[in-house]
Amino acid sequence: MVRFLDKSVSVIFWIIIVWCFNVEYSWVTIFSLVLLSFQTPKSTWKVKLPSSIFDKPIVNVGNDTTICEGNFVNFSSDKDFASYDWQPENQTSKSIIVSQSGTYILSITDTNLCSASDTVNLIVHPLPIPNLGNDSSVCDGEEIVIGVEDIYANYEWIPNNFTGNKIKINTTGKYILEVTDLNGCIGKDSFQLFVDTLPIVDLGNDTTICLGENIILSVENIYSEYKWMPNNFS
Repeated sequence: MVRFLDKSVSVIFWIIIVWCFNVEYSWVTIFSLVLLSFQTPKSTWKVKLPSSIFDKPIVNVGNDTTICEGNFVNFSSDKDFASYDWQPENQTSKSIIVSQSGTYILSITDTNLCSASDTVNLIVHPLPIPNLGNDSSVCDGEEIVIGVEDIYANYEWIPNNFTGNKIKINTTGKYILEVTDLNGCIGKDSFQLFVDTLPIVDLGNDTTICLGENIILSVENIYSEYKWMPNNFS
């Protein structure tokens, strides 16, 4: 039993009981009890406490998390409860799988109809986008340099297994660059190199002529450009 020496104390007492301990009394009931305390002619008033005061449940959905774009994470209640309400997903399961940045709130109710909630934040980092440029071609014996700016944490070239941000290449094939940024996210780009064989020019056998004579040297007209030396005829 509880004995109140002052009627105003009873008001505070019942508000604390309902607000902090989730005692299952309606506000109408509380109002009636408070009104009764002011109407009683005695200087003291005895009330009977509820037989059970339930502890407020505690729910934990884990720490804030970061992932890379294209991945997902599973958030879940650490305990079993009577009901679950995830927002803004509007799901009522114990756990949810999400892949979008945002704040996720889980509200639960236990078997005593007491409720609690927990919040977790998810940050989704975009993938890095390396750019090796357009595919290209070179002549046999030539080489080119391809690569990206040195702004990433790691680089891996396939099939060369080189770990720098740029490489020299001179062989026909497909070259793939995989980069990892400071968030641990991976992006990739590819480059196709074509190596063209050199044309074979045949002017015939060496020849001798007499002074005052001339000879015509030629090749098939199948090339885009011709340059004769030392005459610089084209």
